[in-house]
Amino acid sequence: MNHKSLFVTLPQAVKLLQEGELVLIPTETVYGVAALASNEHAIAKLYSSKARPGLKPISWLVPNARTIARLCSDCDDIALLAAEKLHITVILNVPANSLDGESVRTQGFRIPDHPIAMELLRLVNKPIAVSSANLSGHEPAKTAAEALQAFGGAIPVLDGGLSHIGLSSTVVDFTSGKLKVIREGRVTEEEILALYPAATGENEPKKEEKKLIVIKAPENFTPLKRRAVNDLLFKVMFSKNKELLKRLVAALLSIEFEAITEFNVISPELPSALVDGKFCRLDINMTVNEKRVNLEVQVENEKNFPERSLFYWARNYTSALKQGQDYSEVPPIIHLNILDFNLFDCGEYHSEFRALEVKRHEQLTDRMSLHYFELQKMPEEVDTEDKLLLWLYFFKANSEEELSIIETLGVTEMTQAVEAYRSAVVDPELEELERIRWKAGLDEAHALAQARKESLKDLLNKMLFAGEITPEIAEKYKGD
Repeated sequence: MNHKSLFVTLPQAVKLLQEGELVLIPTETVYGVAALASNEHAIAKLYSSKARPGLKPISWLVPNARTIARLCSDCDDIALLAAEKLHITVILNVPANSLDGESVRTQGFRIPDHPIAMELLRLVNKPIAVSSANLSGHEPAKTAAEALQAFGGAIPVLDGGLSHIGLSSTVVDFTSGKLKVIREGRVTEEEILALYPAATGENEPKKEEKKLIVIKAPENFTPLKRRAVNDLLFKVMFSKNKELLKRLVAALLSIEFEAITEFNVISPELPSALVDGKFCRLDINMTVNEKRVNLEVQVENEKNFPERSLFYWARNYTSALKQGQDYSEVPPIIHLNILDFNLFDCGEYHSEFRALEVKRHEQLTDRMSLHYFELQKMPEEVDTEDKLLLWLYFFKANSEEELSIIETLGVTEMTQAVEAYRSAVVDPELEELERIRWKAGLDEAHALAQARKESLKDLLNKMLFAGEITPEIAEKYKGD
């Protein structure tokens, strides 16, 4: 591939952006993949190129604080000062009518400190949506060559030399009126706090403190008779608590609860065939940010789990297309798998898989997503505002003491989860499902024993016919 042909000039980069194309651009932090913020088709390309979840927001580059103030509502003076002086990414509340008709509640803004990026903004004269030039989860590019390589030469690059900082920007959320660092970069929290006296005369800024806790059973603990990760208990608990299931799904997908505008549980009753088996599935049909999602929650602890989960994903995908529909109407199929064992050789407790081209890492389609949450890999300390980790610790809990810690955190949905668990444990339906499964296990064992016995008889008859054993020996073993 001739990479030289992929290097574009500043006027060419402007033209490409205006035509709805993607361009790799330099900034002082790292290289970014850029699209016009007002072009929804270009934004879709950006998400696809990064294999980035469609619900994860992308920040905008803007030329000055005046632009931020014009676009956001009730801008925090410190946020504007920090964006202008420290070049950090600030997240602010944005009215819906300022985003070219898009309904967005919050938006990240950054004023770059790089001459080429600033000139590009001046020439385009519109905000540019930029995400670091790398696939989600990989290291960002610091040079034009690295940026090209990251996307397999599929996106042209505007060369601006080495990004001298080489680290993604600090991201700070100002939407609640409190300073909350979302991602640490070169600019420290102390540097941001130092702006307060200069801007407001206040010595103490409004700052949101993290509260970290450890959810762990004591040495002498009261074991749970059934854990929340138990498939039948899971079914009973969530089939009767739809709103709680909706909150769990929101946490697992890392989206706001309010973003789920439609939530329908498919086949809430558990068929006997599933009770007879070893794992539970709850099919969930919902709309997330105007996208239909058919989601399947699985709780399983068996070998060949990746192949099993892929099989059920494929079955859901093929059954999603109704008669008379076009292939473009097939909804994204997302599988969430909560695992009480280590499946992958990595340290991360959450892994997401999509279909990617092996060299260019280009995403084949946004319709496929399989998430795996490995309970044994979670960090020891938990932020009490991290709903995902709180939910996962709820499933991991082995003792009454751990549930009590979760229940007393003051997090409403987790208190409701513990209450739903306690109700499900004594629910007669759970007892009946367990009885059915126990009986199915006995029937299966009896059937296997009979099959082995019949197989042995057939073998003995063949050996007898071949003259390999005597009739006495054959009768003796048939009797056994």
